[in-house]
Amino acid sequence: MIDSHCLPSWIEIFERSGLQPPRRGRTRCPLCGASERSIAFSCHEERGFHCFRCGRRGDKISFIQQLRACDFKDALRWFGLEQGRAPKPDPVHAQAQAIREKLRTWKRRVGREARDLLAARHELEACGIERLEVDRDDEAGWQLLAAAFKGCDRDEHIADALAAVADSDDESLLGLYGEFREAYDQE
Repeated sequence: MIDSHCLPSWIEIFERSGLQPPRRGRTRCPLCGASERSIAFSCHEERGFHCFRCGRRGDKISFIQQLRACDFKDALRWFGLEQGRAPKPDPVHAQAQAIREKLRTWKRRVGREARDLLAARHELEACGIERLEVDRDDEAGWQLLAAAFKGCDRDEHIADALAAVADSDDESLLGLYGEFREAYDQE
């Protein structure tokens, strides 16, 4: 199966074929010759195309097959692909995928660090409380409590926020990255 990200976008396919490019994924059907007023053709990068008038549907390769009345091999050649050779990956898609993976790695690392810091703060707090239960004037106990609470709210916020965002929610993850990156830069 050929990854749709290795093929040109629908707009590029239409332009290369000498057709009016779709707007927001909709246009008149170039396969059934629907009238200029009939916007019955829908195309989507992941789902392929569908004409609501003639009922034809498929992926980008089958679209070229039907448009040019050619076989599968000729459609692959039209896209610049050769049988038996893997298509060149789209550099934009590869870069976006690499950025997504780096964001997920960052989320796991920062989330783990925030949880580890919270655990250490809870231990400091317990030690400080233990010392203060023995002697309310113990300066070291108060210093332990002060160290435990310094930045605790921020670390709890980071741990909670990262735990609430799914790895697949790229937009929210990117927003958190920007928010927390700024918070660390201000320190």
